[in-house]
Amino acid sequence: RGVRFAAARALRDVAKTGATPETAVLLLSRLASEGDPAVASRLAFALSRFGGDGADTSIASLHETRTVALLSALDRGDMTGLAYKQTLAAVAEMGLGEEAFYPYLGLNELARDQAVNRLAEEIRRLLHKAGADTDAPSVNAAVDGYTQGSYSDAVRDLARLSALHTTPEGENAFQAAAVLGAMARRRRQDTDEPHPEELLLALLLAKAALTDGK
Repeated sequence: RGVRFAAARALRDVAKTGATPETAVLLLSRLASEGDPAVASRLAFALSRFGGDGADTSIASLHETRTVALLSALDRGDMTGLAYKQTLAAVAEMGLGEEAFYPYLGLNELARDQAVNRLAEEIRRLLHKAGADTDAPSVNAAVDGYTQGSYSDAVRDLARLSALHTTPEGENAFQAAAVLGAMARRRRQDTDEPHPEELLLALLLAKAALTDGK
């Protein structure tokens, strides 16, 4: 296990500067076959960091493949506790800025409820600005789903926002919309309810996709 941890850390360190498409494909294979969830979460983090400044730009074409692989790792039955949080943070980095999601992972229930309502209101304002007020009911449905514990339905409600197909400007906004779409598609095949933190991530992704790219 120690050797595999060291290898995962090494891959993380070269992810932004020395990564190649071939290395990314190798890491995809390692992540799929890794039996230890703690090591898998480290591999997931390394995979999410591929393609930054100095890396081979063709890695960007693997964005969807990497996102799906990370979501598959998140769905492992033994992916719990810290390993789950690290893997979910890796998914977040595919559509948000680095470490943008970490502050949300440690929220207690009350703070999480407040964050959900605040983000939902921010999304409604963005929809109004984009002339997409007809999408507001989907945001309301997502909040209702969260309140009722139907997190998978809430994620799908957000992914249905028609503005996600017309408003995103810039690569970051498009990637945020793509990750949200992948989360919603994956949840149609998942019988277990995701953790409430995944709805927080979905809200952040929707907000990022609807925010003017600058």
